[in-house]
This record gives sequence, structure tokens and C-alpha cells, in this order.
Amino acid sequence: MQTLEKIGEEKIVQWLIKNIPSHGSNVLLGNGHDAAVIRLKGKYAFKTDTLVVTKMLNGVSLEDLGWKAVCACASDLATVGAKPLYSTISVCAPRTLLFKELKSLFYGIKQALSHIGAVLVGGDLSENPLISVSVNLLGEISGKYYGRTGSKPGDLIAVSREFGLEPLGLKILLKEIDITNEKLQKRSLHDFLRPLPEVDYGVVLGKLGFIHSCTDSSDSLAISIKNLIGSQLDAVIERLPTHPLLYTLDKKLVENLVLYGGEEYALVFTYDEKDDKRLKRALNKIGRDRIIIGRVKEGSGKILLKGKKTRVIKARGWRQFQSKS
Repeated sequence: MQTLEKIGEEKIVQWLIKNIPSHGSNVLLGNGHDAAVIRLKGKYAFKTDTLVVTKMLNGVSLEDLGWKAVCACASDLATVGAKPLYSTISVCAPRTLLFKELKSLFYGIKQALSHIGAVLVGGDLSENPLISVSVNLLGEISGKYYGRTGSKPGDLIAVSREFGLEPLGLKILLKEIDITNEKLQKRSLHDFLRPLPEVDYGVVLGKLGFIHSCTDSSDSLAISIKNLIGSQLDAVIERLPTHPLLYTLDKKLVENLVLYGGEEYALVFTYDEKDDKRLKRALNKIGRDRIIIGRVKEGSGKILLKGKKTRVIKARGWRQFQSKS
């Protein structure tokens, strides 16, 4: 079995150049050079995202991790309406890693880049005890860009799709839950391992030009909503965007998955109600829709969940450098 130590950096890089070539009329220098050179004009967004592998879970391949690393980065570009164009990727791996395993990682990266329409123009390969993948993406903004801080009282809060399957897939892999419904188990695992960033959806929002604020839900829906309202507004959540396949599960479990699970790459955004028909028409052209989950009002940063009794929910989910979510 050939390890990276036996293959050596030069042959690995040659394999990468051959199997993931740089292409495109605006790529002046790509893979195989000390730096990439590309021709640009217009508005662009740049994003870096890092995935560190501390432990491999049964059922998760390096190919899956390569896919997830790219798509997590692309999801952040989608939040500002940017279409990914170019990528550089830095991979760290132990010398004992098998070459076929590194190939698997890069196959996942290659598939994901192809899916989002981006070209790999360079990167770096280094030795480290842990496997890590740092993805850099440059995306073009053809419409209006928007961030997290534009919500206004009266705005609708909407999401791009239903929630809950991805975090359930993670719980299944961690053996924290046993799902007997084969269809639900299979779909949840697939959606967790092969998430789809909302690239085209984000571009549509940008071209419309009336979105007030937007973020993705990778850390959790609750955190995403909190990021959009800050400390001067409240969010009143009238319905949860629960995936229909989850309705057979315990109600409290489902609520926790949808609100706090994370691992989702849906868009969460706000806009004026008067623009809703235009939004719906534009999304229908790409075969999509929006799910309205609530409304913004004046307040002090609270998230209010309506039900038999309205209650305040906390912005829990994934936070870096914290021992508890």
C-alpha cells in the first residue's frame, strides 16, 4: 500500500495537476505554479473555510469530507449572492495516509467544485498529524449583495428549504439515535454527507435586489435568526420549517433538530412583505420556493416561538471555542 511518505510531494502534486486541471479563459496561471493569476472585473466575494478531521466516523469517507469542505464554503458565498468561480485548497495530512485515501478526498473536492461551477486554480499540500482541508472560494456578485445586518421591523423571515434531516443524519452516525424507518435513515445520512449549498438560490436573491439580510443555517436555525435580528429587533417565529419525513418522530426531538441541530446549508433571510410575490415568481423560475417562518418586530434581540403558549427560545447551536452548545 502506497503511503504519502512513499509517494512524495512532487508526484502527489503532479497527480493533482493532471486530475484536477485549471481551465477557463480568465485563468492566466493555475495549478502547478507558485500562485494563481486570474483576470477579474466587477464585484467579488471571498471566503475561507476549514475542516479539521479529529476522528473518522464509521460511514463517513474522505470523499464525503472533501465534498462537505467545499460546500460549506460555497454556502457562505451564497449568503451574499455570489456565484463561485475560483478556488484554492490547502490540505494537511499525515505521511502515513494512504495515497488512495488522499485521492478519495480530492475526488470529493473535485465533484463539489464541479457541482458549484468553480475551478481549482491552486493550493498547498502539507504534512500534519491531523487531516485538514482549507477551502478558499472567490465568487462573482452580479446583483446586489447583502449581509446579516439589514433586517427591519415588519420584515418577513423566510428560509430556502425544510430543516431537520442533516442533523438527524449526524445523530445516526454518532449512534445517538436509532431510526427504524429505512427511508428516513437513508435520506438523513445522504443529506448530512452530501449537503447542497444554495448557490443558485442566493444568486436569484441578489439579482432581485430587495433582500434586507441573509445568512446560512450551518450553525443552527436559532443562531441564524439571532444573527439577523441582533440586539435591537425581535423575531416572532410562527411555524418551524420541518421536513415532512420527520413527522413520525418525537415532537420535542424534531423541534430540537430543526432549531438547534445545525449542519444545514439552507438560507435564512428577511425582506419586505410587499416584495413577496416578486420573490415567489423569481424562485419558481428555478423550480424553487420560499418558506415564510415568521416576522421581524422591534425589540431587544429575543426569538419568540409561537405555539399554544408563546415562549422565548435561546440561540443555541454550534459555536467555536465553546465546550457546550
